[in-house]
Amino acid sequence: MKKAVKIIGIILIPIVAYLAYGFISHLLYLKSQEPGQKLWEDYLAGKDVVDYYENLYTGQIMTKHEYKKFNDSLDMLSATFKEHDSLKREMVYQTILSGLGKRNDSTILSFKYTIRVGSEYLVRENSYEKIGTQIPVKSFTTVTGEKIKLGGKQEKPTVINLWFVSCGGCIQEMPVLNAMHKKYGDKVNFVALTFDSEGDVKKFLSKKEFTYQQIAEAEDYIKAIGTQPYPETIFVDKNGHIKAIEGVVSPDDKQRIEYFESTIEKLL
Repeated sequence: MKKAVKIIGIILIPIVAYLAYGFISHLLYLKSQEPGQKLWEDYLAGKDVVDYYENLYTGQIMTKHEYKKFNDSLDMLSATFKEHDSLKREMVYQTILSGLGKRNDSTILSFKYTIRVGSEYLVRENSYEKIGTQIPVKSFTTVTGEKIKLGGKQEKPTVINLWFVSCGGCIQEMPVLNAMHKKYGDKVNFVALTFDSEGDVKKFLSKKEFTYQQIAEAEDYIKAIGTQPYPETIFVDKNGHIKAIEGVVSPDDKQRIEYFESTIEKLL
C-alpha cells in the first residue's frame, strides 16, 4: 500500500507543480496586462495620462506642446489646402493611435496618420499591397441560405466588409454601411464576411441591423483578401480587381463618408 501511495505521489507531484506553475504564470500575465488596460481606460475617459507622444513614421518623441503644434499645423494645412490647389482638391488627414504604455518612468502614446489629397493618399498608416490584385473566385452560402460567388467577372462591382460581432469599430460604422447599401444596392453587390460562426452572426443580426449579404466562418478567404485589422472595406470592380481598401468610417465623419461614396461611384 505504501509503495502504491509513493508511486502515485511520484506521478502527481510533477503534475501539480506544472499546473501550479501554469496558474501562477497566467496570474502574472494578467497582472502585466492591467497597467496598459488601465492607461487606455483613463486616456479614453479624458484623463491626462500621457507624458510624451511618439511619431512611428519618424521615431520622434514629442512633448505635449510639440504634439499639439504638429496637429495644429496639419489642421491649418488641411483648412487652407483647397484654396491653393489648382485642382481644388481637399486635403484630409487622420491620426491613428497605435500604442500606449510605460517606458522607464514616462507614459508614451505612439501614433500614425494618413494624409489624403482628393482620392490620392500621400501618407497611409499601413501598406495596402493587395490593391490592384484579383480576389479569388469562390462560391459561398450566406447565413440566410443564398448562393453567391465572389471574384471573377460580375454584372456589378462588389463592396466587401470584413467584420466580427464583438468589434467596436465594426458596429460603429454599420449605420453608414447600411446607408450606402440603401443608396447603391441596385447597382452594387454588398457582402460582409466574418470568421464568426453562423449561429453567432444570426444572434447578432437579431439585435443589430447590418443589411449586407452575410457570410460566416470565412476565415481563410478573409486572410486571402484582407490587409489590416478590422473593420476593413474592400472595393472590387466588375472584373474582380481590388480598386481600394479602407478602414473604419465613422457616422459623424462627413468627408470620409463622401470619399467612400465617391469610391463606389468610380466602380460603376
